[in-house]
This record gives sequence, C-alpha cells and structure tokens, in this order.
Amino acid sequence: MSRSRLLIALVVAVISVLGYFGKSAFNPITQEKQHVAGITPEQEVALGLQAAPEMVQQFGGLDPDSKAQARVRQIGERLVSRTAAGRSPYHFEFHLLDDPETINAFALPGGQVFITEGLLRRLQTDGQLAGVLGHETGHVVGRHGAEHIAKQQLTEGLTGAGGRVRSEVDDRSDEDPGPELTRRQAAGVLQHPSQPRESHPADPGSHPKTLS
Repeated sequence: MSRSRLLIALVVAVISVLGYFGKSAFNPITQEKQHVAGITPEQEVALGLQAAPEMVQQFGGLDPDSKAQARVRQIGERLVSRTAAGRSPYHFEFHLLDDPETINAFALPGGQVFITEGLLRRLQTDGQLAGVLGHETGHVVGRHGAEHIAKQQLTEGLTGAGGRVRSEVDDRSDEDPGPELTRRQAAGVLQHPSQPRESHPADPGSHPKTLS
C-alpha cells in the first residue's frame, strides 16, 4: 500500500470525525448540545417541505375526509400553541394520510407531521391523538432528523476513507468516491423519513419531556 494513499485515507477520516464533533449546536428547547452537521433550522424546514410530497405519495395521498383532516390539524396546532414546540423555529403542519392499512405516524425535519388513517381509527379520544402528534413534534423539536444526517455524514466519510485503503489493497482504480458519497448522502436525507417510527396507541398519552 502506498504511503500517499494511506495518508489521504487518514486525512479523510480525521476530517470526517472533526466535522462531526466540531459542528454542534445548542438546542434551547431541550437544553442539549447536539451534533447536527451545521444544519440550520431553516434548512431542516426546507428538507421537510422537499420530502413531504414523496411521503404523501408513498402512503396513498392525503385522506379525502375533510372533517378528519381538520380534526388532525386543529389538535396538532393546539398542541403546538400550548407547548415548547410553539417557541421553536419550526413551521408545523399536520396531515392525515389515506392509508387505512398502515398503523403509523411520523415527522419530517422542520415540522411536517403525518398520521395514517389506520392509526387514527385506533385512537378513541382527542387526548390520544394529541399524544401521538405530541410524540412526533418532539422528534422535530429534538432535531433528531439533523442528528441522523450528521451521523450519516460521519459514517460515509469513514467508509470513504476505508474504501480508499481497500481499493489500494484490491488494486482497484483510483476513482474519487466523493461524488458517489454525495449522491448517496443526499438520497439518505430523503429516505430516512420514509422509515417512519411506529406509534404505539397502547400508550398514546406519553409526551416527550420537551413538550410536557
């Protein structure tokens, strides 16, 4: 293995680690210091708005029941106005998805919150619905999406460094993996929300501590 290739791999790994631990931000809502890859709340909002149409399409579109849509929206907006979410820089919008089979709720970075018809049917009271929506707004306020992106960038940076070493060992081409990593990283930002966290209506009243 050439010393130059090993040195480049080491530099890539160090930059990735320093980039992860060096780009942190204080969350005034959770009172925590977070590694968010320098992503601003405004960028989170933009990412969420960009990904929202794809998420809606994956779950069969928006539910045509205007009354049910209004119920979800009103309870969500009331929840935001009465909790720490209302003091955050995020723009929350609540949507009911036309999917009676899937039992799920999830949120995109920046404040786009979704619940499926399948889950809504299982909730018996407005309080239970508020509990589910509160759980998802907690993910947004907690900046969990930005944390995921930061970890993804760190992982792919270290993987890229390892790839340089392996390409030398395997006598592969010296092609720079940077563009491919960038494409996969961008795809990962949008694909992450498509793996929504399952909400558990058995305990719908639990709110994240940041929203209590």
